Amino acid sequence: SDPSTAKVLALHTGPADPEDAALLSHISLINSAKKRIWIANPYFLPPEGIVSALNLAALRGVEIKVIVPSNSDNRLVDWASEIYQQRLIASGVQIFKYEPGFLHQKVLLIDSALASVGSTNLDSRSIFINFEVAAIIYDEEFAKSIEKMLETDFAASTPITANHFRLQSKARQCLARAACLFSPML
Repeated sequence: SDPSTAKVLALHTGPADPEDAALLSHISLINSAKKRIWIANPYFLPPEGIVSALNLAALRGVEIKVIVPSNSDNRLVDWASEIYQQRLIASGVQIFKYEPGFLHQKVLLIDSALASVGSTNLDSRSIFINFEVAAIIYDEEFAKSIEKMLETDFAASTPITANHFRLQSKARQCLARAACLFSPML
């Protein structure tokens, strides 16, 4: 596409910002979705506002797919993330584990023309404390390239169902809940 037709917003955030721009931008993007929201993120411990926005989007019929790594570099994050995954699966969100291992991309695809690519993880530390940057791009061709990339990742992933969590041992379920208590610090 002609680069001059793409609309791009560079969003840089940090702890001194007067508003929680990373949180507000994610909520705004999720709320704008009409048909689909696809997310790839290595640390999926979304703050409550993002969880609520995803739940509401699922309830209004938006297709939501989230890819998380099958193996991350932080076991506590993995366990805590399972609690968020369970809550969202119960709302109709589809969760996928990326089988090749660690997945480091931070991507959000909304409908057919809007994408966000950057350094922001979906966790409290990244959203509220760290200095981060994201490019929010409105361009159908760019969104199509993100769609193709994510389709390849979905093909290399395993869907997670509510049964996956129910079949875990009680000890494992307790570990996940305990780890979730620390999710704002992870």
